[in-house]
Amino acid sequence: MAAMSSVKLDISMERLRGNLLIKAICFVAGAGIGFWLTQYLVRHLGVATFGLVPLATNISNYMAIVTVALSGSVGRFLVVDIAEGDRDSANQTFNTSLFASIVLAFLLLPVVAALAWFSPEILDVPAGEETGARWLLLGAGLAFLLNAIASSLAAPAFATNRLGLLQAVETMSVLCRALCVFVFFTLLGAALWQVGAATLTMALVGQSGYIILWRRLAPELRVNPRDFDCKKLREIVGMGGWLSVDRLGTLAFKQADLLVTNLVLGARAAGLYAPLLQVAILLQRLGATAADILTPTFIAYSVSGDKRRLISVLQQAFRTLGLTMALPVGLAAGLGEPLLRLWLGEEYAQLWPVLGIVTLHLCINVATTPFLGIQKALNRVLWPGIVTLIMGVANIALAVLLAGPAGWGLYGVAAAGAIVLTAKNVIFTLLYSSHILECAPTTFVRVLLPIVLSTVLVAGVARYVATVMSLSSWPLLVAVGLAIAAIYYPLAYRLGLNTVQRKRLQRLASTSA
Repeated sequence: MAAMSSVKLDISMERLRGNLLIKAICFVAGAGIGFWLTQYLVRHLGVATFGLVPLATNISNYMAIVTVALSGSVGRFLVVDIAEGDRDSANQTFNTSLFASIVLAFLLLPVVAALAWFSPEILDVPAGEETGARWLLLGAGLAFLLNAIASSLAAPAFATNRLGLLQAVETMSVLCRALCVFVFFTLLGAALWQVGAATLTMALVGQSGYIILWRRLAPELRVNPRDFDCKKLREIVGMGGWLSVDRLGTLAFKQADLLVTNLVLGARAAGLYAPLLQVAILLQRLGATAADILTPTFIAYSVSGDKRRLISVLQQAFRTLGLTMALPVGLAAGLGEPLLRLWLGEEYAQLWPVLGIVTLHLCINVATTPFLGIQKALNRVLWPGIVTLIMGVANIALAVLLAGPAGWGLYGVAAAGAIVLTAKNVIFTLLYSSHILECAPTTFVRVLLPIVLSTVLVAGVARYVATVMSLSSWPLLVAVGLAIAAIYYPLAYRLGLNTVQRKRLQRLASTSA
């Protein structure tokens, strides 16, 4: 076994702090870019046509059901190889995933072309936008295939715990897409095909960034077809196969809403619902950031067999993330009406109750995100995949029923996701995690009450302020949010965390570990 001399897995407090800082900066930047781009696209394309833009990305993401069998687990195996210092095994893992992803991308190319060509027949496309819709789907599909290959190129940065740099590359890609859209619309006039071209450009920029990170962080990992190993492929796909099942269920939860809305309620309804869903996705990404940062640490502890440490870190992550997310989730729900009015106009402001339904449940469902990292670290992904798939199908069925026959419209789509996703995470995720970690079933369930109460309190206060004050400008809206945060976070820190948990946060925030 050849030892690795330059590639190291760094799970120190300094690295965790650095990842958090970079990810926080990039998250804020990405959120700002996303909010601006949504407003810009709605203004230039119109509500109904804009609804096709996020829908195109969602449809192409369904192909991730296949590609995640490789991309979803390669990082985990590469972390193990690096933690054990096995260079030969690390190169086999890297090359097996890379070449298998390339082959898979070429196999999926005809599927991308077919989806793009027949999209006007599948979806509710506004009249006159048929050709634009085809180019939009083609650009989004090709971008997805590039990203599927890029996941292997990004794995070395994940495996060395340089997650902040990965986030920086992603943010740069998002900025590039927004700039391309602005330039294309300014020079050529607004059209859907330009959004597809900008999306493809974003993928190319991201892939270039991942290549640079790989060569600088893991120079001992080299492209060599002879390192392709069928045994490694079986190991990766063995775990990744169940991750594919889980991804199918996750897509049914998080990205089927827009498709159901388009097919059941029409293109205009989808255009109205898409920005509300974007707020929820933004909050979910904030939680995913915490899970991504902790996953390499979870894997390292699982390799050493330190389950006691795993439980302790997971408890801290669950409680801290839940209490932290209570503020943005509560503000999004409580200040939804003035937020939507300032952001997109009066037509969207009337949908603030739908935004409340879409976001409030995330106080629980975002806080449970780190549990996915535990399942991956311990390679216990079979049952989570099965349960997520079943509940995802239930979500689609309930959304169709409530939106259509029950006559709830957008409220039905939002309510279905909130009900089913919360039931899945409260009943299964928390209890299953307790089972695989061999701890009491109440270890994590008892944390739910303070998280829910905190979120409801913030949402109630924010809604009251929105009814008694005219929040007619961005500075005023931001000032109210900051004022609530200035009161809430000190109270949550003092009352929501115990002494040990507060000391850990102080250590994380300190300048030295």
